[in-house]
Amino acid sequence: MVAPQSGNLLGYPKMEQLRGLESFHAQVLNVQPGGQIHRSVDDWTYPMRVYLVHEQESRVMNDILTARYLDGDGFYQVEPSPPAV
Repeated sequence: MVAPQSGNLLGYPKMEQLRGLESFHAQVLNVQPGGQIHRSVDDWTYPMRVYLVHEQESRVMNDILTARYLDGDGFYQVEPSPPAV
């Protein structure tokens, strides 16, 4: 999952849709709501990892595409950080 901006993470509004994927197995949150999230620029700045597991490869591939779609607009509720002085 790729965070589009930095700031104070208020929540993940579409998390239940992600968890509802047929192949969803687990998630690891690197940034909890209330914490500082940073725009993703490399493997170290991902806000979470999602693990998909299913006996059918086609189901996993479809769910990867759906997760990427969900990861777009509205997945992260972020309050921008105030400008540095």
